[in-house]
Amino acid sequence: MFSQNELTRSIRYALMASVTAVVANSAFAQEEAETELPAIEVTGSKIKRTETETSQPVLFITKEELKATGVSQIGDILQDLSSAGAALNQTFNNGGDGGTFVDLRDLGTQRTLVLVNGRRFAPDGSALSGAVDLNSIPTSIVERIEILKDGASTIYGSDAIAGVVNIITVDTFDGMETNAYFGENDEGDGRTESYDFTVGASNDDTSAIFNLS
Repeated sequence: MFSQNELTRSIRYALMASVTAVVANSAFAQEEAETELPAIEVTGSKIKRTETETSQPVLFITKEELKATGVSQIGDILQDLSSAGAALNQTFNNGGDGGTFVDLRDLGTQRTLVLVNGRRFAPDGSALSGAVDLNSIPTSIVERIEILKDGASTIYGSDAIAGVVNIITVDTFDGMETNAYFGENDEGDGRTESYDFTVGASNDDTSAIFNLS
């Protein structure tokens, strides 16, 4: 028979073993609870957005899409947009001077801001007119066009009430390229000719592009 001391010692060992088992189980359960779950990504959440864009409608026209139109002038392409109103171009000589302009939402060419690489472009030469002759921007060096089809006067000022057209030019160009364009209407009028030559060279630090249109 066990003595009282031996019985006490056995009970103590049994209690210690039970406590150890409980602590081990708790640690294992905690380790299981802290298991890292795989990230869940909502479709479309990788789309980059900025505070100035949010849900405003932006249209992108790539270089390939510009070439596919078969039109040589940027202004003629932009005037075919559904959001563009009536504006002067080279085929209208009543009140025009040969320039081509874009008029978004029929609010006037002075209310459509034209940017080149995110910066304001020089106007058509008239003092403080605010309108930009798109014929002065050669199509052959355009990488893409971004069109904000909504008012942006709070960002750019009153010249962007109708919207913003941002023309992005190519960053790098190596070699030479020549293009020729000829077109006319079905009736034999409205003849248009366009010729351009582009040459450029670039490396990791510098890029130089020369274009003659």
